[in-house]
Amino acid sequence: MVPSKHLAGEDKPAEHLAGEDKLSKDNSADKPGEIYFALFLLIITLAFLVEAFKLPGLQDGSVSAPGVVPQIMTMAVLLMISIVGAALLRKGKRPAVIAVLRFLFSTEVVGLLIFITMYGFILELLGFEISSLLFLWVTMYFLDRVQPVKKLIISAGAVGAIVLVFGYAFRVVLP
Repeated sequence: MVPSKHLAGEDKPAEHLAGEDKLSKDNSADKPGEIYFALFLLIITLAFLVEAFKLPGLQDGSVSAPGVVPQIMTMAVLLMISIVGAALLRKGKRPAVIAVLRFLFSTEVVGLLIFITMYGFILELLGFEISSLLFLWVTMYFLDRVQPVKKLIISAGAVGAIVLVFGYAFRVVLP
C-alpha cells in the first residue's frame, strides 16, 4: 500500500500543508518601519482624540451626545495602537531610516505614485473613459510585464463596467 500524499478530506498535499506553517511564520516577520508607522498612527490617533473631545460627549457626562461614539472609538484605536507599539518596542528592532525609506519607496511605489499623478492630469484632457483605460493598462503592465493584450482587455472591461454601472444605472456624472 502506497502512503497517500493527501490528508483525509483535504485536497492539498501533506507537504504543502507542512509548508504553510513555515510560510505563516515568515509572514509574521517585522517589516522595516513598523515601529515608525505605529508612532505615526499614534500621533494621528491622538489628534483625532483631541478633535473628538471637542464634541459634547463623555466629558459632559452624557452617553447619548454626538461625540460619544467618536470618543470611544478613538480611545479603542489608541489602546490597540499602544498595544502593538509596546509589542514592537519589546522586540527591540529599530531599522535604520534609510532601510525604511528603501522599503516604503520601492520602484513599484514610486512608479504608481507617478502614474496616479499623471492620471490626475490627463483626466481633464482625455476624459474619464480613455484616461482610466490608459491608467489601468499602463499600471497593470508596469506591475507585471506579461500579456499586455490581456491586460488591455481587462482594463477595457473594468472601465466599461464602471461606466455602465455608475454612468448609466446610477446616473453619476463621471469626470
